Amino acid sequence: MSEKVKRRLKIMKHAIMVIGHGDDASILQATITHLDAPNIDFYIHWDKRFEQPTLTATQSDIRFISQQKVRWGTEDLVFVPRALMNAAMNQGQYDYFHLISAVDMPLFSVEYFDEFFNGLDYLGFVGEISQDVQRRLSWFWPVKYFNLQSQVGMKVLKIIKVVNLILHIDRVKGKFPVKKGSNWYSLTRETTKKLIQFPNYRFFKHSYIGDEMFAQTILADEQIRIQSNMTTDVLIDDNFQAARYIDWHRGTPYQFTIEDAAELAGVYNTKFAFARKIKDVATVNAVFEKVKK
Repeated sequence: MSEKVKRRLKIMKHAIMVIGHGDDASILQATITHLDAPNIDFYIHWDKRFEQPTLTATQSDIRFISQQKVRWGTEDLVFVPRALMNAAMNQGQYDYFHLISAVDMPLFSVEYFDEFFNGLDYLGFVGEISQDVQRRLSWFWPVKYFNLQSQVGMKVLKIIKVVNLILHIDRVKGKFPVKKGSNWYSLTRETTKKLIQFPNYRFFKHSYIGDEMFAQTILADEQIRIQSNMTTDVLIDDNFQAARYIDWHRGTPYQFTIEDAAELAGVYNTKFAFARKIKDVATVNAVFEKVKK
């Protein structure tokens, strides 16, 4: 019996790792309810600035990891995913590790989830990256405690760029290829182990938007293998490669609303495991109502 057939006969065990914040976890609760199954568990990090939500499931385990403040664009979004992976890896014998946000929704039924994930990795890579993107890792960005989306934060970024240019900072110095892609992904156990066990996470401290780069950079030598099973229509978009339905053409990214329910229902149980960003739980419910018909 081939390994592929053996994998299909085995029910995969999944750890869904969630990064969340805010006062409303209703979209996440809808996701948990939809994927509630004995072989699917949830590991959640909720931003320390907000009260940890109460979430329920009948068959899935729900576990929260230690809270910390998470600021966009900083190293927080490198080390929180790593903490989630560590927690899930240490807790159970999971075959797959899926990273999502609390405003993502599933586009697979539980049955299709089991069928689709059968031993392949889903991680997105973009093509050639610019010098500015490479500098997100090679430069020194002491921004951990700033709100980079505020006016003060943007001024700080400008000052940091000037200082790095003057001092000719290059922390990478050709030690490894710098890669970029979707910051949401679904990885097998072995690939997740490689991601966790990378010995030089110090390179991602003081990075800028490093969450779009750390997994791809660590797994750069896996890119050909990961992409070898992907079709041309998937390879055109790094989010598609990661089995994510995310639209960067209509927004940054586009926020799906109830008016988009038919669009999301149209790609249900195809090649996208999750969609983001979702505006509210009414949108999620509308999609699920449509796919039931």
